[in-house]
Amino acid sequence: MVLLLIACIGLCGNYILYLEGLFRTGPGAAQVVIQLGPILLILGGVTIFKEDFSARQLIGLICILAGLALFFRHKVPEIFTSLTDYTLGVILVIGASVTWAAYALAQKQLLNVFNSLQILLLIFIFGSIVFLPTAVPGKLLDLDLIGMLLLTFCSVNTVLAYGCFAESLEHWEASKISAVLAIIPLLTLGFMEVAISLHPSLVSCEQITWLSVLGAIVLVTGTIIFVIKKKHVT
Repeated sequence: MVLLLIACIGLCGNYILYLEGLFRTGPGAAQVVIQLGPILLILGGVTIFKEDFSARQLIGLICILAGLALFFRHKVPEIFTSLTDYTLGVILVIGASVTWAAYALAQKQLLNVFNSLQILLLIFIFGSIVFLPTAVPGKLLDLDLIGMLLLTFCSVNTVLAYGCFAESLEHWEASKISAVLAIIPLLTLGFMEVAISLHPSLVSCEQITWLSVLGAIVLVTGTIIFVIKKKHVT
């Protein structure tokens, strides 16, 4: 029951913190920062389950930090010297990474008792009850057709994405799943460029330079190096 409560609070906390952070930063920045989640998942395994931490993982961690520094180089003074709305957004996404890692670690253990769909059903029921007091259903009437389509897509996407993630935990190692998740920042930057070219007013344009893209690539590479386990030769 304690693990189930941690999973419920972790995923619900991740969702609301990420949305608030996304609102204050942007898709590219939020997806880069949220990559701390898989790293915390591995570090949680090292701390809680006493897994090994190799020199290769240390190299991966250094690459991740270097990638973050490159991506946010134009925002570093703002992040570390003043509490602006952007800085608050970065902090919120970091909080979302922490709660996501807690959820993933708890769910991994819960799979010994429940299947993935049962866990997600309980989490969604918990989230519905927790978020219901702050919900304003009447705002749905203010949405136009595009807004309704976007909301429908996000709703379906959330169920499918977390359903697939939960099911993958049952069939694959967490480290390999984390490596696949590492490509999300690059996909996000790519989709942002496509969205901006098609309809500039729909997506806020972030200051993405070639150094920012390089930083995202270094971060993704570091994440893959960090989470992929070395095969033991027998």
